[in-house]
Amino acid sequence: MIKLDDYDCKLLDRVSNKLNLKIDIKVIDYEFYIKGEDLLSVVDELYDEIGHLEERIEDIEQDRDDNYRPIPKEQQI
Repeated sequence: MIKLDDYDCKLLDRVSNKLNLKIDIKVIDYEFYIKGEDLLSVVDELYDEIGHLEERIEDIEQDRDDNYRPIPKEQQI
């Protein structure tokens, strides 16, 4: 078990809300803990999300390159 401070708990709560992910944090004697496997699972989810975002960025860039062209200076106002 890994002991978490207040900042860690708030960060994991924000990640949980952003990814719609259940994170199992245990409270023992008024202190917060998370299992190492659960923390690695969160990291894995974040890694997957980064991959999805990279794909979306590539798709948007490709769409931009395929569908938009710069306006020649002569035609600019």
